[in-house]
Amino acid sequence: MHVVQSGTVDVGGVRLTWHRSGPRRPPRPTVVLAHGLCDDAACWGRTARDLAQEHDVVSFDARGHGASDRAADYSLQAHTRDLVSLVRALGLERPVLVGHSMGGVHAVLASAEVEVAALVLEDPAWPDPPADGSKDAEASRGRQVEVAALPGARRWERGRALHPAWDDDDLRSWSLAQTLVDPDAVRWFDSWPAANRWEEHVSTLTCPGLLLHGTPSAVSPAMAARARALWPQLRVVEVAGAGHDVRRDRFDGFWRGLRGFLEALR
Repeated sequence: MHVVQSGTVDVGGVRLTWHRSGPRRPPRPTVVLAHGLCDDAACWGRTARDLAQEHDVVSFDARGHGASDRAADYSLQAHTRDLVSLVRALGLERPVLVGHSMGGVHAVLASAEVEVAALVLEDPAWPDPPADGSKDAEASRGRQVEVAALPGARRWERGRALHPAWDDDDLRSWSLAQTLVDPDAVRWFDSWPAANRWEEHVSTLTCPGLLLHGTPSAVSPAMAARARALWPQLRVVEVAGAGHDVRRDRFDGFWRGLRGFLEALR
């Protein structure tokens, strides 16, 4: 029998909304899903549903996203503290942290503060080189405001033009997420280049890890090889035909890589 729960947790005055599903006595570790910038928990779609067949699955809306509170601080450090606080507040023991893009960065950093069974990174937002990677946050904010203001049909058309291979459910959840995010959440980019020293962070990891990336995507083959050299427990899966949104671009390839990795954790 599958249990579906939702709730909120206070993280320093900001309420995060979380969702939990899976068997009453899951045979495998809890999986925590951390979404990317301008997405929300619903954007995990098929991944969350399929994982919940055998895992206790926790997804959540990051601050400024979905049903969670807006906040004054959208820094990488604040988001990481939120993830750590969520894991502790829900009493999760040695979860598998799964993060896409922005969420992948937070998952790596959070693993330094909570014990994890493994890390799964879907094309994490790693600047290349680490000292670079600056973004025009104001331009990003303008684009977000524009997309959110589009009528539903026009927003769908925009999304379909950007992501022609996406499943309708994925496009639907993306479209709704754009209307729920605080445009100021893109200020995450302000803290990104200086705080995201990904090679330094990856070099400290000793847990099993999976890196899923596309061709091309934010993580290049050279970066993936570098991560593998720094983190010997890392498995790298390159999903042909996928871009930054690996699971939504090529779900079958993403799922094979994820399922095989989780099976090996037994």
